Amino acid sequence: MVKPKPDLVIFAVNRGIIIPPQTDIVAEATQNIRERYNLAPDQIKVNFDNLLYDTEREAYKVYLGYEVEYGQQVFKEYTQHLFDQDPLLIPSQFAELIAKQFNVFERFFLSLSQSRKQRAGATLEDIVRSLFRELEYPFTEQPKLDGRPDFVLPSESHYRLEPMECIVFTCKRTLRERWRQVATEATKGAGIYLATLDEKISPSELEEIKRHKIYLVCPKQIKENRYNQFRHVLSFEQFFTDYLDPAMERWKRNGILDG
Repeated sequence: MVKPKPDLVIFAVNRGIIIPPQTDIVAEATQNIRERYNLAPDQIKVNFDNLLYDTEREAYKVYLGYEVEYGQQVFKEYTQHLFDQDPLLIPSQFAELIAKQFNVFERFFLSLSQSRKQRAGATLEDIVRSLFRELEYPFTEQPKLDGRPDFVLPSESHYRLEPMECIVFTCKRTLRERWRQVATEATKGAGIYLATLDEKISPSELEEIKRHKIYLVCPKQIKENRYNQFRHVLSFEQFFTDYLDPAMERWKRNGILDG
């Protein structure tokens, strides 16, 4: 069941006060990082780990900036709306009126917190999608497969013909057992790769992930600092060099891809 939006969120929507979509925020963050790195297109792949790592953090920073602007504008217009209803209120009466809005403000802040978490979860997928496209890797987004992964390479149609030749790639910023959602594809022989930024995966869970034939892919900084002893945890550089690029060559040789 979809929960109704808090009163203050509805008020903001009716006034046209919104936070930009996460795709726009990621695009802005990506532009900021590209200007900082000043990379040529052919340098993206070798710097993919740093680009993804820094872009994700930049996106969160950009989002927080918009969130502050949004909250300030909502509060400004809402308090003005309350005052407009009875402009003869003296300050003490107005303060009491604001105090009575506690539940309205509480639900608003809870909604902001939930939205922040949802956006953070989607950011990694947005960044990976953008970088995959720049590198011209072929994929089908949100394929209708068991487990509903984010991407299948080179395509969903080829996966249905030859699943063992394909790469299933999905993104989860933090795992919390959610890696099991894509584990069903491993039984079909496809290569399963799960991108994450989670730095708190326990050794026992990593071993269980390995038993399900799933590779974890994370920025090089995280792998070296947290998971360097686990061979099934890859940096993005390793994923491209040892797995995706060889698959691209195989797909081309077999006529699945042009060129």
